[in-house]
Amino acid sequence: MHAIITNSSESRRSNYCLFFFHVCFSSCCRLVRVSAGEIEKLTPLIIQATRDFRANPRDLVAVERLQTIGREWASKVHVLSGAVDEIVTPWSAAASKLALAATSGDAEELKKQVDYFFDGIYT
Repeated sequence: MHAIITNSSESRRSNYCLFFFHVCFSSCCRLVRVSAGEIEKLTPLIIQATRDFRANPRDLVAVERLQTIGREWASKVHVLSGAVDEIVTPWSAAASKLALAATSGDAEELKKQVDYFFDGIYT
């Protein structure tokens, strides 16, 4: 009976972790899409602000506009970068371990790392 309870609680914990992963993953994916769209909208504005500044570098309005749009663009890029890191970071550690195992020549270690990698994806 105890083993059944343990398995059941492990299953619930695994399902909770999987649910949490999907919620976080979809939030990060949505943030990537939104940030990329905002950057895409700002790109023509920053290009025009740069052209205006280059045409008249002493124009304080052009300087201020370029700085303002540049800060906004940089802020959006920072958000995008953070969201991409949230998606990629969990996979990079597992992929690194898998790559090390593959180059070690130890077939058992490679099999173990492949199992860990796919267990992490599917559980």
